[in-house]
Amino acid sequence: MAVRDGSTFLIADYGNAKVRRVVNGVIGTVAGSGLFCTNTAEACGDGGGSGQAALGGPSGIAVTPGDGFLIAEPTISRVRRVSRDDGSGTIERVAGQQSVGAASFGGDGGPATSAQIHAADDVVALPTGGFVVADTTNNRIRVVDAGGTIQTAAGTGAACAAPTTACGDGGAAADAQLNEPRGVAVDAQGDLVVGDSTTDRVRRIDLPSSVSPPTGPAPPTGSAPAGAPEVGRTVLVQTLRGRVYVRLRGSRRSVPLDQVELVPDGSKLDTRAGTARITVARSGGGTDDADLSDGILTFDQRTDGTLTDLRLSEQITGCPVAVRDRGSQGAQIGTTAPRSRAALFGTAASPLTFAARAQTSARKKRRTRRGRVKADGRFRTDGKYGSAVVRGTQWLTIDDCGRGKRAQTRVIVREGKVAVRDFRLARTKLVRAGQRYVAYARGS
Repeated sequence: MAVRDGSTFLIADYGNAKVRRVVNGVIGTVAGSGLFCTNTAEACGDGGGSGQAALGGPSGIAVTPGDGFLIAEPTISRVRRVSRDDGSGTIERVAGQQSVGAASFGGDGGPATSAQIHAADDVVALPTGGFVVADTTNNRIRVVDAGGTIQTAAGTGAACAAPTTACGDGGAAADAQLNEPRGVAVDAQGDLVVGDSTTDRVRRIDLPSSVSPPTGPAPPTGSAPAGAPEVGRTVLVQTLRGRVYVRLRGSRRSVPLDQVELVPDGSKLDTRAGTARITVARSGGGTDDADLSDGILTFDQRTDGTLTDLRLSEQITGCPVAVRDRGSQGAQIGTTAPRSRAALFGTAASPLTFAARAQTSARKKRRTRRGRVKADGRFRTDGKYGSAVVRGTQWLTIDDCGRGKRAQTRVIVREGKVAVRDFRLARTKLVRAGQRYVAYARGS
C-alpha cells in the first residue's frame, strides 16, 4: 500500500492482478484488467491504458510526483510506471528486461529497461527523482536514477547465511550479503530501509555513500528543465538566493532545491534561509512569477488558473480556531481540523530541519510564522485570519499568536497595493505601499 495524502491511498491487489485506489473511503481500480501477465516476453499492455494492462502479480506500490505511481511486478521481474492514479493513465516499463527465458542478473551501468531483474518485489520513489527496487531473488537492492540508469546499491548477490553471520553489517553496502529482500523504504534521513526477509532482519543503507552520483555535473541553479508548468498540476521552482528546501506533495522528506525543478502543485517550499521563485502557467497562455522568502509556504493553483494560493504552513501554537467567510473564496486554511506536526513536517529528525536554525525552531513552540512575497500575476497569501490578493507588488504576511497579544494576521505592503480579506469581519480592504492591515481572530 502507498499513501498519496490523508484521504487517498493505493493498494497492490496481488491476487486480482490490479492496483486499486481508495479516495475518502471509495475504492476503484486504476491499473490492471484482472488478467495475469506471466510471460516475460510479452508487453502485457505497455504503452496503453493502465486499466487494460495485464499485471504480473503487483506486490509493491510507490506514489510519484504529478499523480503517477510505480508498480513492482515480481512475476515478470519488472517495474512499471502509470502516469495518473485516476484510471486514465498510461502504463510503461521503466525497469526490467522484456525477454524470453528465466530472469537473471545484469545491466548495471546501463538503461534500467535493458537490465535483468529477478522478482522485483517492492519499489520506492526517491524525492530527487528515480526509484529503488528490491531485486529479491538476486539478493540485491538496485537504484534507478532520474535519467533511467540502473546500478546496485547493496548486495553482492550471495545469500546471507544468517543468523550466525553479520553478512556485511558495518561495512560497504555493495559488499554486504542479503537474502531475498522483499521490502524497501526511504526514512526521514534519506537512508534506505530494507526488509531482508529470509534473515528476519531490517537493515539500513546509507544511500548517498553506497550509490555513486550520476556522471557529469548537475545542472546549475537557473538552468531550464524539460517541460513547462501546467495549470493546476505542476509549478516551476528554483532557488534565487541562499538555501531553499522543497517537499513534494505526498512526500515526508524535504530536499535542497539545487536546480530548476518542475514539481507537483501542492508542494511546500522552506524559504527561511533563502529566496525561491515559482512560475505558474496561465489558463490563457503565458506564465506568472512570484518570489518567496522568510517562511514555509505551500502553493496551490486553481485548476482554472485564475489564482495561486500561497499558504503559510509552518506549525504554530496558541492560536484560536480560524473562521472563514464566503468572501475568502474557498481557501483551505482554517476550514478543517488542525493537522498534526508529523503530518505537516515529519519528525524532528526530518531533513526539513537541515539548518541549525530550523532545528532549533522545530523544538520550540512557535507562536508566529510569516511569508514574504514579491509577485507578478494573480497570487494570494493565506494567513490564519486573513488573506491578501495582489498583482505586481511586494508584501509580507505574518500570523502572530504570541502571549499577551490578540491573535492576528498582519499584512504589510512594501510596493504596489493589496486587497486584504478579513475573515472575522467578512470584508476586503485595499492596502497601499507603506501601509499595513491587521486581521484579528474572532473573540481574541
